[in-house]
Amino acid sequence: MIRRRTRPARAARVPLNVVDRPELCDWIHGAVLRRGRLVVAISTSGAAPALAVRLRDQLAEELGAEYATFLEIAAEHRAPIAASGRSFADRRRVWYRLADSGVLAALRDGDEARARAIFAAELAALEAPATGTA
Repeated sequence: MIRRRTRPARAARVPLNVVDRPELCDWIHGAVLRRGRLVVAISTSGAAPALAVRLRDQLAEELGAEYATFLEIAAEHRAPIAASGRSFADRRRVWYRLADSGVLAALRDGDEARARAIFAAELAALEAPATGTA
């Protein structure tokens, strides 16, 4: 019965998703968590969708609105960091320092000014002349 109902979609080449019948699906829709520009998608490849939802819900408790704000600030600094003239390795180190810095804690505390100051300090350090090069 269901296969007969899916024929028009197949004939029209319309992608089909029958949530409770994975064998009829052209794709599997995972559980998605969004925090501004941050998108986390979890899939169990159809084996246990409820597990994907539970994992998404657990991550939602850990990944608050501060991540959206972090990424908005990061987007503002992306071009200047890329244009700094520094090597890829130097730029990558800056991004890892920012990710590991107190920026997220400041944002969690509602202190966007402190978060922006940390970003500015990292950008200033990147723009400073390189030392110790041979």
